[in-house]
Amino acid sequence: MNRVRCRLLTVLPALALLLVSCITGRPLTTGPETNMVQTGTYRVVLYGGRYLNDLTTVAFLDLEGDGYKLEPVSPPFDYTVLKDMPAGEAFAEAKKFVSFSPNFAGTRTLEILSPDGRVIGYEVKPVYNFFVYGVTDATDVYYWLEKGNIVRITVRLKAAIERGLLFDGDSSRSRP
Repeated sequence: MNRVRCRLLTVLPALALLLVSCITGRPLTTGPETNMVQTGTYRVVLYGGRYLNDLTTVAFLDLEGDGYKLEPVSPPFDYTVLKDMPAGEAFAEAKKFVSFSPNFAGTRTLEILSPDGRVIGYEVKPVYNFFVYGVTDATDVYYWLEKGNIVRITVRLKAAIERGLLFDGDSSRSRP
């Protein structure tokens, strides 16, 4: 079992570095937290949610007709796309999708901003009970603007959570 964990510790960072190094482009930022979305039609990207306690579960609302397209850097089986959803329905679907974990405590919605500061979409993430993972936000999400106004999304577990999951919470195993 220890060999498997050692191999995972070697392979996972290398794989993450490979994925990140394949992404070129300009990083985008997120804006302030919000409780509502702009009117309009959205393409909803439901990322993760593959099993009951999938901590990489995040929903993205991609505003249609703004010239940008949000695309996860992930195999197609890791996400589902719902098209042509009105704002209220899209926001409700995103909140429902991220709320299935038994450790769910709420949602956090951030604006995704274009280089000129316009809202091009939203990130809807679950907030977890702090006492379960030691943080309320389990993932880091990055946005990279590429040619053709494609916004590549990478979702990654926070390092502290990833270490805790690999070592079943026993940090003494991580030291040589």
